Amino acid sequence: LLVLAMFVWMCGSLYVQGAWLEGRSTARWLEWLRIAAAFTLATLTFVVWPAHATVALVVASYASLSSVVLALKHLRPATRLTTA
Repeated sequence: LLVLAMFVWMCGSLYVQGAWLEGRSTARWLEWLRIAAAFTLATLTFVVWPAHATVALVVASYASLSSVVLALKHLRPATRLTTA
């Protein structure tokens, strides 16, 4: 079940990355949803399968780093586009 959950989460992550690359307006919302899903998956892994605490810690660390980077990206001022 853990493998299936990770597979679905990874497929969703690829979709979100595609949305970012295409410049879709929903990409930011999808990214926060993906990070929340990672935290949920890490918590469920730790609660349901305590033997896989290392996996839960790795996923939670990845989600934490992703949320910090995304928050910093949105806090910094936008760069001005210039024309040639």
